[in-house]
Amino acid sequence: MKVLLITPPFYVPLKEFAISVGQPLGIAYVGAALREAGHEVHLFDSLNEGRVPDMTPQDLSGDEPDLVRISHGVFERHGLDNSFPEGATIVGASFERIARLIRELASDIIGISIIFTSIFRSGVHIAKIAKQINPAIITLMGGTHVTVSARKVLDYDAVDYIVAGEGEIAAPRLLAALAAGRRPDGIPGVGWRNADGTKTIIPSELNWALDELPPPAFDLLDMEGYFDTMAEGRAGKLYTTRGCPFNCSFCSVPLTSQRRFRVHSIERIIGEIGRWVTDYGVKTIIFEDDNMNTNSRRYKDMLRAVIAAGLDVRVDARNLRCDLLDDETLALMRKVGFSTVWITPESGNQRVMDEIINKKMKVADSRKAARRILAAGLDVGAAFVIGFPGETRAEIQDTIDYACELKSMGVRNFWFSIATPIEGTALYQTALDAGLIDGINLDEFTYNTSVYDTSEFTRDEIKALRHRLMEELNDEAGASCGKPAIRFLPGRAISRQTGTRRAAVA
Repeated sequence: MKVLLITPPFYVPLKEFAISVGQPLGIAYVGAALREAGHEVHLFDSLNEGRVPDMTPQDLSGDEPDLVRISHGVFERHGLDNSFPEGATIVGASFERIARLIRELASDIIGISIIFTSIFRSGVHIAKIAKQINPAIITLMGGTHVTVSARKVLDYDAVDYIVAGEGEIAAPRLLAALAAGRRPDGIPGVGWRNADGTKTIIPSELNWALDELPPPAFDLLDMEGYFDTMAEGRAGKLYTTRGCPFNCSFCSVPLTSQRRFRVHSIERIIGEIGRWVTDYGVKTIIFEDDNMNTNSRRYKDMLRAVIAAGLDVRVDARNLRCDLLDDETLALMRKVGFSTVWITPESGNQRVMDEIINKKMKVADSRKAARRILAAGLDVGAAFVIGFPGETRAEIQDTIDYACELKSMGVRNFWFSIATPIEGTALYQTALDAGLIDGINLDEFTYNTSVYDTSEFTRDEIKALRHRLMEELNDEAGASCGKPAIRFLPGRAISRQTGTRRAAVA
């Protein structure tokens, strides 16, 4: 069968957006599995395909409504028709270009990867376009959002099948069934609508034999486009593990990984790094694992293996458990080329950590980790989340004070997120039960914007606070915060009666 796998353009309902450039591991892994099963596979990453190759960010004046800067590149921004909310745009390839591609390839299958809830709106629009071009095209949808919202995704007539969970095994089995004219009964993770309107969704299963998966099909993507625009430069991504055993209230990973931690062999990892270096000349490897040092002994062994392999590449990682970073680990990390180690304190208040976030860590652990990392000669980045239901102004001030304390210790980079209810998470259920939301409004959903007022704060206050924290704490803004200078107290407490209620998460 002829298969086109697409990552949709980024849907931007508001002026603000947070987009990063990098290889789409989801369609690259699934595409490789489908190709190995004998299908003709094409990959289309809408963001990368919306790159303007003959422009740099320095060429922008700031007044171009149809162009935006992301990392080191310039990308197309397109207005939308009246089926979308007024003012909404997409960043990446236009829907018209995607429609042309669907016509030209005449694929049997269109698979759409929805790794973020925020891109579902553009993803379902692509499914509608495919059906308008040829109603016989079979549309599939997979990714994190599909996994956490499977039944609601099947409410859309343009989506024929879903693949929840990891798709490398389920997708080839589904296509084999379709090619044989059979219903996909018994295939874990697959869902569909029956003729009577009911839905069948078979629970997904985890793959424990990760090394049996073929390497990602990066050869089907425009790799030079990523290298020209990624913030990390000539960098490649890969997974060394999958899953996270913890259960933080705002995170969807426990839903997609079933809180199980699985690993690739170290030999497989060294082989993938070697291919990145040999085939693409990368200078940096970025590990995209959910929590890669959960097994700290294995993590050290992997770092030692990278050093022993003598590969001319530096290493970086997105998600590390900071309370497991001992001096030996940090010395190895510095030797393999880490420059900045990101830690996730989340909050500066222990009650919020324990009762709201469910982070199995002490506030003091991040302080200790920051000291160890700095002493090892590495920079530190710290990520926090503010604006939870039930979080008081005083507790948010504790987080601000804690961030400023880390700043005074030498931490250079900060990221503040606003607590965003994602369907299926404990945070979503808390906000729903409290009457702060009535569900998710997919027309307006985005990240890092507040969507509800509480008795303690308004959404506008939290948005303004986040903006100020990002500006005043990060080094590029020339920040200096030897002692707390940003105040969220005493502030005005907002009565529940005067606060407005949000109809849905936006």
